[in-house]
Amino acid sequence: MYIANKGNISVSSRHTTSFSEILIYFYFALTFFEPFLNGVFGSLLKYYILFVVFVIFCKSTDSFIFRPYIFCYIGWLVYRFFTLIWTENLRMFNQHVLSQIGMVLLLVAITSQTFDKKVINNIVRIMLISSFVIGILTLLFGESYRGVVETRQVLVLFGQETDPNNQAAFLLVGISIAIYNLIYEKKSAILSFIILFVNSIAMFRTGSRGGFVSMIAIIIFVIVFNKKSNNIAAGIKKLFILTAVLIAVYYVLKNYIPQNILDRLLDANGYEDGSERTVIWGNALKLLKEELNIFFGAGWGDYFGYNGFYKAMHNTYLAMLCDVGIFGFVLFFAPIFQKASYCIKKKEYMPVMLLIAGFMPCFFLDAINKRFFWNVIMFLFIFVTTHNREEEEGLHEANSYNQSIVLSD
Repeated sequence: MYIANKGNISVSSRHTTSFSEILIYFYFALTFFEPFLNGVFGSLLKYYILFVVFVIFCKSTDSFIFRPYIFCYIGWLVYRFFTLIWTENLRMFNQHVLSQIGMVLLLVAITSQTFDKKVINNIVRIMLISSFVIGILTLLFGESYRGVVETRQVLVLFGQETDPNNQAAFLLVGISIAIYNLIYEKKSAILSFIILFVNSIAMFRTGSRGGFVSMIAIIIFVIVFNKKSNNIAAGIKKLFILTAVLIAVYYVLKNYIPQNILDRLLDANGYEDGSERTVIWGNALKLLKEELNIFFGAGWGDYFGYNGFYKAMHNTYLAMLCDVGIFGFVLFFAPIFQKASYCIKKKEYMPVMLLIAGFMPCFFLDAINKRFFWNVIMFLFIFVTTHNREEEEGLHEANSYNQSIVLSD
């Protein structure tokens, strides 16, 4: 199980799947295929999200719970709108406003629920399967990005393709879950190795430097954090499995990745110079130094067009700093840091590994409107909420059991 079973809890055995849960499962699956479905059906997921929010709100009118951290995200969104007072360029606002409202509403709706651990595990399975399907399809139907960039191979479905970095982020979801199963859960070894093998090939073929760095970060995390740090036998077994994973990654790079893509991934200078990142980032830093922008932001999307730079930031965190300053930045990331720290303390590493998979690529692209960015945040919060409830019920049941023993004595 992905959530430790405390005590003799039998909640999962009593669980019945609700309509809203099915909608949530479908949402997580759809996000992996959204770029391709948009080309056929239009912005389908945007309206689907509103439908999910509506159903959850209607279902839980009497049991709706506003978690304390949710006020940070409502405040963050309200403040983004407030910064429009001094924003000089509305291009980014016009592009992202509906997405931002939709994702915050979905975050509020999903976190208002208290799920069973079975729901969390089902979400993980759905993300794993969806990511694996993207990996398989990429190997079968991958083409050069925009038809000409041979160093970047992406999936093309229905005549539609997605940005290589975005595709790498979705493939990383399957990679992180597969590694978690191998290292920490020690289960489904054959299937996990297959998923790791397929998704690694597909991810490296995208030529995404952000994806490559993210995978290294996940491996480093696994090396550093142990569930049973005092167990020598478990440590040796973990080292053996991790060595096998590294050998598999090396084998994939050596035998299945074209040399021109491999050169791109291993070119250290390209991590700064790609898409003129250093120049764009330097311009953003100039914007932050003006007046009180570093504290309160230059305004939603004001970096676009600043000093004649009409380009994406290629860094989600720097873009957010320019938008809302340290004030808005802390509002957004403080709850995430607090919940991630809680997971590490409890040695529940799955949500943290997914955070790495979703957050590391954001150093190289703008992802504030991307589903993979928001999905890992939502998963973190619902995981922690569910884990807390499991612990409380386990403690309550243990106390009741102890009291019954005392009374019988």
